[in-house]
Amino acid sequence: MSKLIDGRPAFFMVEDAVFNFSLTPYEGWVYMAILKHANRQTGVAFPGVGTLAKLCQMSKSQVLRAIDTLERKGFIDVERDSQPLQGEKRQRKPNIYTVKSLTGSVSQTPGVVSTSNHPSVSQTPGVVSTRDNNQSNTTRVKEPEVAAPTVYQLYEKAFGFSVTPMLAEELNDAESSYGYAWVQDALKEAVNSNVRNWKYVQAILERWQRDGRAKTKPAAKTPAPVFVPPPDKPGMTPEEFAAYQQTPEYQALKEVLS
Repeated sequence: MSKLIDGRPAFFMVEDAVFNFSLTPYEGWVYMAILKHANRQTGVAFPGVGTLAKLCQMSKSQVLRAIDTLERKGFIDVERDSQPLQGEKRQRKPNIYTVKSLTGSVSQTPGVVSTSNHPSVSQTPGVVSTRDNNQSNTTRVKEPEVAAPTVYQLYEKAFGFSVTPMLAEELNDAESSYGYAWVQDALKEAVNSNVRNWKYVQAILERWQRDGRAKTKPAAKTPAPVFVPPPDKPGMTPEEFAAYQQTPEYQALKEVLS
């Protein structure tokens, strides 16, 4: 039987009640650092003062003051090495910390789930609770944005024809030369004019580049577009197409290209 592995990144849980106490930033960070090393089942940890100072980015004296305050407020029990140093032959052992429950109703001491090599950390994957321990402070993961349609998709939705390899090259060239937004707008103008022809779109793009988007040719010199029925409605007349432009189906098509 395969072993169930918790594939989440290393994390540890903190009781909600911690926010009911007036901890300073120094005390809070030291408390978190001790929790990081605590055995999940026993709540025992023994990181050195130097380790805590490095994790919390503070001096050893600040760490020692925070430990005294946490002990006094009932967050932790501290067992200190009280044996004589005997000159320089023996170094003091690290303090042994026991993390205490803040509410009295927690069956498990908050601890760490980790695969890293901490001496006081249990290597057993932690309990995954169905309770929302963060309540309204749960970190919200940003939903991935929907990618904009490609120029191929814009063409196929606008004209209803599949993109051929040769046309794909022309679409790529147009996007490189004029930009995505211009190609999208030119396709939209072709749909509004009911001219489903790529050459017509190219002519629009060339005119915009030559004359500018704000300039238009006089109406008398603009050739009237040749009516081409939609591919799915080959028998449609110009009058029927004018009525079709008012339908929800046509408006939905315009939304795709807008």
